[in-house]
Amino acid sequence: MWQDRSQIVLYGPPGTGKTYLARALAAHVADRDAVRLVQFHPSYAYEDFFEGFRPIEATDTGTVGFAKTPGPLREIAAEAKENPEQPYVLIIDEINRANLAKVFGELYFLLEYREATVRLQYSPSEAFNLPPNVFIIGTMNTADRSIALVDAAIRRRFAFVELHPEEPPVREVLGKWLAANGLGSDERAALLAALNNAIDDEQDHDFKIGPSYLMRPQPQQRRRSGTGLALRPHAAPGGALLRSASVTSTSRYVPRPGSPGCCSCSAMPPTPDSARRTSPGPRSRTCGPRWPSL
Repeated sequence: MWQDRSQIVLYGPPGTGKTYLARALAAHVADRDAVRLVQFHPSYAYEDFFEGFRPIEATDTGTVGFAKTPGPLREIAAEAKENPEQPYVLIIDEINRANLAKVFGELYFLLEYREATVRLQYSPSEAFNLPPNVFIIGTMNTADRSIALVDAAIRRRFAFVELHPEEPPVREVLGKWLAANGLGSDERAALLAALNNAIDDEQDHDFKIGPSYLMRPQPQQRRRSGTGLALRPHAAPGGALLRSASVTSTSRYVPRPGSPGCCSCSAMPPTPDSARRTSPGPRSRTCGPRWPSL
């Protein structure tokens, strides 16, 4: 599939190993020096991704000027042209967090027609084409943005592969990892299954929990370093086994009376300062202490 389309997107909820798999695939098909990784964000633009003018300070005069500077796609394309027999991989992490039409610009066309050329915004005299030995892997967190909201042009040009906690191969990852690490009797796999079963599949399909959250050393190993999460079982209504996390650290967290972590805070009279602030609403009598910042 990757050879046919040259660009794919791994998408799914957090914790499903999208970035890990993307890096592993890149390391499998290309040398270390032939792999680039960039992360998109809302302010990312064409000038960052491909080519644009950026400020440069002159070393002799100290004045600031502008120079046309290549971005990661421009750089990897130039190297790929010099080594046509060697594959190059560009990993775009969080590809859906940027304005893709703004980032790719006229390069949309080249994603579909690799043999064609286009005139560039900042180099109009140059006919540019995207070499066939450049492969692109994107990762997409569907908890932030659904795949249905992605630009239709991108959806047509990329092959989309879902990694979901309740579908193979992700479904078996935690159990195999526990067995490989000698933790076959550990109940984390059962805990993960119970948590995802409690999440509505129709309305919250993209909010399921990935296995990488629980692929950590045993709590006893983390306690030796001073901080960590200890899992203790609780019986939920109906007999289902659930677990809650409690903070373990070298210093105990004890909420002050009237603080946000105290159950009695809702019964205390407001102070002049707190009366002027917007009230967060009534608290439950069983609220318990909130987690401190670690």
